[in-house]
Amino acid sequence: MMQKKLGVLRLEGWGNPITTGTGEKAPKNGNEDNAYEGYVPLPGDIDDEDSYDFDFVSAVAKGCTFTALCEPKTFKDSELMNGTILPGVEVAVKKLIKRGAQAIIANCGLFMWLHATGVIDHAVDNVMKELAKDKVTVYIRPYVKLSSLTTLSSTLATLGVGTAQKEAAAAWESKAAVLKDKVPVCKAVVYTSNGDSCKAMLEAVPQLKGLKIITPYDKEKGDVLVVGLNGVVDGEQRPVIGLDGQVGGDSKNGFIAVKTGQPVFYDIVQPYMYVVAKAVKQKYPDVCVAYVECTEVSAYSDTIRKAMQVPVFDPINLANDMIDSANNHNFHQKTHSDRISEISETLHMPVNKLAKNNIIDAQPVGESGHSHLNNERQLAVAKQKHHEKLGVVKLNVSKRARELPVCPVEEEPSRKAPRR
Repeated sequence: MMQKKLGVLRLEGWGNPITTGTGEKAPKNGNEDNAYEGYVPLPGDIDDEDSYDFDFVSAVAKGCTFTALCEPKTFKDSELMNGTILPGVEVAVKKLIKRGAQAIIANCGLFMWLHATGVIDHAVDNVMKELAKDKVTVYIRPYVKLSSLTTLSSTLATLGVGTAQKEAAAAWESKAAVLKDKVPVCKAVVYTSNGDSCKAMLEAVPQLKGLKIITPYDKEKGDVLVVGLNGVVDGEQRPVIGLDGQVGGDSKNGFIAVKTGQPVFYDIVQPYMYVVAKAVKQKYPDVCVAYVECTEVSAYSDTIRKAMQVPVFDPINLANDMIDSANNHNFHQKTHSDRISEISETLHMPVNKLAKNNIIDAQPVGESGHSHLNNERQLAVAKQKHHEKLGVVKLNVSKRARELPVCPVEEEPSRKAPRR
């Protein structure tokens, strides 16, 4: 059975080498044993092993610093993108795939910029082309969704949000309803570590073009609300909605620690998150889904859900969904004869009557006959076994076999003409 394994793309120069493999030096707080910031993840953080029931591996994406992801101008600098960020992402992605990652996420939701600008798909394409040259190991392309926000556009469509969705509804709605739909109704909220960068990033996502993105300080109505938990709006420090100040107050272990790479305390931040979520629901009663962008806020998703009484989608949900999709289902199929018995018992009908009533084949597959259906099935089974055999051979080529000048190629079974 294949081992379930998540790959985590990590920020450069943020956190602590012990917990994240990289870190920002802290000359004031550091010591001889550890001269870096003190980030230690909480359960719910992407970087915490208690957040999953499967293993994860990680790799640092050089060039992708927290500062760079918070600055929209980064992604308009072609020299920086092509010379530093794209190569750094490719190296990290290659490491994760070679270590068996079935899905890749990032330890900062603002990595969504790599989706918005097309960087990540280029990086994965390049890596997979390079790995395809390996004649020994077969590498499977992993799911790559670096941020929970990768699913936002599809969720909004189910809520009737978006120009195309409104145009589709206009075909059958009354004129009054069509006019009403032209006025934005905020149905989704995004909780983020950096409100300004997240807002700019959402406006840059091709699939979200045409949506009105707002903050609690905007007077006009919008489709999606962005709540920056850092308390910065349009470059100015302001109280977070529902609070007189910041999430976690003046504590160095409040939400301010997300920016500095210091450890956050759950019992300090959690009460503030409840108040913020309550205030959001009170001011925007039409909100019916909450998204957690920041990977350190997943720890408070249950709090947000309780306060707002709406579904909450966070990075941990995304990781679980990708890993589930990358692995086989838990159900098993019945044998052909068991399937016939099931149908017979369910419909209270003998097998001969099932055949007489054209519910099943008159001559079931697997008997001595050679019906067209039987031939097709046998051909499919033969091809499946052939490809499975080739896969095993390819994965287990010995060193001696690789050194041989010529490797014989097994021919695929030819299609046999049906007997008449």
